[in-house]
Amino acid sequence: MFIRGDSMQRTCQKCEKTFETKNSAAKYCPECLHRQAICVVCGKEFTTNRVDQGRCPDCYHKNVPAPSKAGKVKCAVCGAIFMAKNAEIAKYCPKCQKLDHSKKKKAGALTTISDNQKMVKVRCAYCQEVFECTWKEYRLGRKYCGNACRDNSRRKKDEGKYGPTPVDQKIEQVAQLDYEPFPAQLIFHNSNAQFRVLACANRWGKDRASIMDMIRRFASMLSENRPSTLVPRVMGWIVAPTYDLANDNWRNLKKFFPEDWVVKKNEAERRIETIYDGLIEVKSADNPESLVAVGLDYLLMTEVARAKDLQTIWANLYARLSSAGRGPEGKGGLGVFNSSPIGTNYFHTMYQWGQDPTMPEWESWKFDCYSSPYIKPEAIEMARRTMPDKLFRQNWLADFIASGGEVFSNVDEVSIANPQEPVRGMRYWASWDPAQRGDNSPFMVRNDRGEQVFSINLTGRGWPDQMNIVEMHTKRYNNAHLYIDCTGLGDTIPSTMIMRGLDVEPIYWSGGGTVNMKEQLVAKYIVLMEQKAPTLLNDEVQKGELRAYTYKITKAGHFSYSAPSGMTDDYVSALIMLYKDFNNISTIIPAPLYLGGIKKKIAV
Repeated sequence: MFIRGDSMQRTCQKCEKTFETKNSAAKYCPECLHRQAICVVCGKEFTTNRVDQGRCPDCYHKNVPAPSKAGKVKCAVCGAIFMAKNAEIAKYCPKCQKLDHSKKKKAGALTTISDNQKMVKVRCAYCQEVFECTWKEYRLGRKYCGNACRDNSRRKKDEGKYGPTPVDQKIEQVAQLDYEPFPAQLIFHNSNAQFRVLACANRWGKDRASIMDMIRRFASMLSENRPSTLVPRVMGWIVAPTYDLANDNWRNLKKFFPEDWVVKKNEAERRIETIYDGLIEVKSADNPESLVAVGLDYLLMTEVARAKDLQTIWANLYARLSSAGRGPEGKGGLGVFNSSPIGTNYFHTMYQWGQDPTMPEWESWKFDCYSSPYIKPEAIEMARRTMPDKLFRQNWLADFIASGGEVFSNVDEVSIANPQEPVRGMRYWASWDPAQRGDNSPFMVRNDRGEQVFSINLTGRGWPDQMNIVEMHTKRYNNAHLYIDCTGLGDTIPSTMIMRGLDVEPIYWSGGGTVNMKEQLVAKYIVLMEQKAPTLLNDEVQKGELRAYTYKITKAGHFSYSAPSGMTDDYVSALIMLYKDFNNISTIIPAPLYLGGIKKKIAV
């Protein structure tokens, strides 16, 4: 115990020496506190009272003087040594400082550029883009950012003075496109309808064909004699539901549009200016009200079926295509609409217009995957075997599938099994969709041949009874691997069943870090049912839920699966879990044994 007034041992925090003190808060020894130091202001020697003290008592409130910049400098003109107040910037002695710039320049001492060489920013008189040039160039009358804008401006002035340049007097420019259409694409290219609709399978080549058709017809309209009132003379739009979906078309346009015809490219605004005052822009249809205020000669709209509020979009675009003087020979703008079908939305209506003989300005085609030589038959067959029939027909056969309907059409054909007792040495899998009231709580078991061998509904029982029954039958069937639906229940039940010694795998339809798990598992189970891989028990409740299970196609083109309003799908969910890891032999995809690299040409 320390008594005030007694001495104590302390360690100095600066020199780390041990010293005696009666002050329990002391941190430094007397030698470090009271040392001889030099004042940073006046330079006198004094005794400090603090460890960090740098000024004497007389200079405590004075500022530290700034270091002097004075020094000796050699004159850049005469070479004389002189004393300057600021040696960092001084260049000339007092005598040479009075000389004019010409004499300093002759002596080689003037390094600053003249005003004529300074860069200034100027706005182009033709394209209104800001560019940089020297002051001398601007003073002499430079107005344009490049020769292309200068020539286009002169051409406009000449046309305003003498009228439009006749086609036969224009410079003939020929370009060869690296494109060879296959027969189905030729049918599209040979059509002269004002509005053309392409409903195609995935990866059929609809975007490439549409871009090539746009370049060909755009060039044809550039060669026409057009009135000077059209600004620009030829206008084209590429429209997509979002800018992300327009990326492929923008890349194709930049790749295949002849470079000799391009005046300027704007990557940020996705715009190409062409010779003879042509303009092509990429637009997004996420805001239909932004698709206004211009007249269009050519419109290419891609992935039309994915656009939101397509009726409003079409109403705005039709007004652009109907502008006076637009289109080939001023007869109206051309429109191409391509997409893969998604249900029977408004894109299906536009397709039907092309099939109506009373609407000759419209023409439409439906091309499946078999009409493209670039889609391999093996890929088509694999897609047919591994995808639900409706999804395969929509994405690969370009069929317009109704937006709702039954999912399982062969329930009675596969529901022919009877319950079976466990067989020694056979592997089993079990699933449980737990519930207490309202919903069903089915527990079911299958063997490794895909046969459902046991099923029981535990609805109305308490959790302890349900868990006891599940534990008993899971262990009875050779300690089957158990899937448990954890949606809305958390990890309590799976944890309890694991503590009872069961092999449990919790399933989270949403959340839990699993993305679109239910959609993937439902799609797999649909394929298994279409191939009649599972053999199910002849259970009326189970068959009723399977028959009632329906699908809907969302606006984004995805399939949404659920039970009708007022019904449950607990048996379906349990079956989907039960066959989660079941692989039918006909759906196993062989893995490649070797992945080759791509050889690159290296210039030395």
